[in-house]
Amino acid sequence: MDKKSFGAWAENLASRYLAKLGYKIIDRNWHCRFGELDIIAKKDGLIHFVEVKARRNQIFGWPEEAVTISKQQKLVAAIACYFGSGPETPWQLDLVIIEQRGQKYYWQLFENIGE
Repeated sequence: MDKKSFGAWAENLASRYLAKLGYKIIDRNWHCRFGELDIIAKKDGLIHFVEVKARRNQIFGWPEEAVTISKQQKLVAAIACYFGSGPETPWQLDLVIIEQRGQKYYWQLFENIGE
């Protein structure tokens, strides 16, 4: 599986995982000039912007290490673009990591990152 296919597979897995946790997926791969929002979901009246990071190995570090302060700032700018000049809506930035260990995959949700 090439990098693009692996990324799409990881986002599909993350979407199914979130749906099982009770999230309603609103949109995926939303783009603006500031970047891409992987998954936009809603749960309990809150909009969740979910970044998905997946790794097949740790050559480039752990998946959560890829969400640097700079990356978080870009995501927040994209979130502002998503809302435009619309009404203030409660939201948070979350992260789903997916790691391959041997022949198995493990995933975890980190809620409200960046605080």
